[in-house]
Amino acid sequence: MMKEAAYWIALAHLPRWGHLKINNLIVKFYHENKISIEDFFHLPENDWRTKYLLDEKQISDLQQAKSELASNAFLAESYLNQKAPIELKGEAINMPELKIIIPTRNKKFDSELVESGPPAMLTDKGIVLIYNSSNNPLIGDTLLKKGTYAAGQVLLDKNDPTKILQRMDSYFIHPDKPYEINGQVNNVCFVEGLAHFNNKWFLYYGTADSKIAVAVKE
Repeated sequence: MMKEAAYWIALAHLPRWGHLKINNLIVKFYHENKISIEDFFHLPENDWRTKYLLDEKQISDLQQAKSELASNAFLAESYLNQKAPIELKGEAINMPELKIIIPTRNKKFDSELVESGPPAMLTDKGIVLIYNSSNNPLIGDTLLKKGTYAAGQVLLDKNDPTKILQRMDSYFIHPDKPYEINGQVNNVCFVEGLAHFNNKWFLYYGTADSKIAVAVKE
């Protein structure tokens, strides 16, 4: 486990790759090509180019990451000695108290994954949670490109926070401006911060993994 963890740390810290690029890469080598992360890191550079369509900058990043594996192994050992959550990997099936609260949905903008956005808010009507989502047009919203990140809202029962009372059928924000469509990772609106100031709501969100924007609602 220690050795494998060092490789995962290296992959997670590739500079300016963006989470979507890394996630797609994991799907490619781990799920589609059925190889371990260690095997992936030790593939010939030409395989990285031809099979994974990586450019020269990305190949250079991987080579640099390989040179730092010893440091990552030390970091992994430190985490494991602290009984970090990595020890729970693969154990969710044995923990019946863990449950999915907000699932992905077919034929919707949130078909591929859902992730928490800003902290949830307790209101008179229930708990409001703004969440991020990714789309796969093969099973989701056919009008959104693969990997498009958009945001939705869900209302949870304040007496039972695992119970959904209402959920938006469509996104309330999605990439439709140039700086949201084009960037390090295209087609991303990723909501992260929410503040109430001077009778206005300020929603801060990442755009195409390149900039931070703010949407304002009175």
